[in-house]
Amino acid sequence: MPGRILVRADASTRIGTGHLMRCLALAQGWREQGGEATFLLRAGAPSIEARLQSEGLAVRRLAAGAAGPEDAAETASVARELEVAWVVVDGYSFDSDFQETLKKDGQKVLWVDDYGHTGNYPADIILDQNIDSDPDLYSRRAAGSKLLIGTRYVLLRREFWPLQTWRRENPERARRLLVTLGAGDHGAVTGKVISGIGLLDDPDLETTVVVGGENPHREAIEEAGRSSGRAIRAASDVRDMSDLMTRSDICVSAGGTTCWELSFLGLPSLIIEVADNQRRLARGLEKAGAASSLGWHESCSAKDIARGLEALIHDAAGREKMSRVGRELVDGDGVSRVVRAMRGD
Repeated sequence: MPGRILVRADASTRIGTGHLMRCLALAQGWREQGGEATFLLRAGAPSIEARLQSEGLAVRRLAAGAAGPEDAAETASVARELEVAWVVVDGYSFDSDFQETLKKDGQKVLWVDDYGHTGNYPADIILDQNIDSDPDLYSRRAAGSKLLIGTRYVLLRREFWPLQTWRRENPERARRLLVTLGAGDHGAVTGKVISGIGLLDDPDLETTVVVGGENPHREAIEEAGRSSGRAIRAASDVRDMSDLMTRSDICVSAGGTTCWELSFLGLPSLIIEVADNQRRLARGLEKAGAASSLGWHESCSAKDIARGLEALIHDAAGREKMSRVGRELVDGDGVSRVVRAMRGD
């Protein structure tokens, strides 16, 4: 039996939910092998906490404040109490000292990383699933540390696993648009996208706007959709994003972990960067040909969004290329590869 893992990650309107959602995918894969998972969280994302509990995952609240020595010590204490097989840590506020505390306590550590921000890496496994991940970022890792880098290790949630053989058929003209700008909609970008849709000379376009559980702009988004004069539907508390993605022809998305799901399902997308850490992913996917980036959200106008959508709607060949490249990047086996590495296979 693989035992229990302890996941230390957080989510909030400010930092988004990507860290927790990819850890959810890993926890689902671990449980598929007969193990269990406990999430240790700071308060800040009630909807995500409820999601974890609905999955049958144990959730505990952290007593310590911001990430630091007290946080690390409490995480180590909980790991000892639960006698876990692994501690999984995901977040930019955790540093090399956090890893060192866990390792000195005798814990096996899987460190989920994006850009080599901690410098030193005492962790047993370092996971960087990014398109431009570079082994040189982790040159100061412990002897014997295992490095899992690249899109072969993209963590997709269980709802996507059955779709590995599914293939998208791109219509000559896109008719169904999905808009998903993150759980917190940082910068209120969704309203700008709705304005851009209103500028299109395409009254037949059907739009579904995902309103995340931590989105403080929910009422404004719903009202903008109603008053737009277009077929715009708001979808709240979505538990099956894969269904929305397979039924859509194109997407406008933030540059977070959702982009990996879009790539896996070959959904042609326009990416708007709403956080600094999204720049590399958005531009990397554009360079690879899996998506088109509209750049930083403050520099992107409703007219820019309308122009980008207009081009994507009518460019069937371009959409077909995005679908093909996206699926080549993400094959859907990332979770199983990481779990096998954790089990020593």
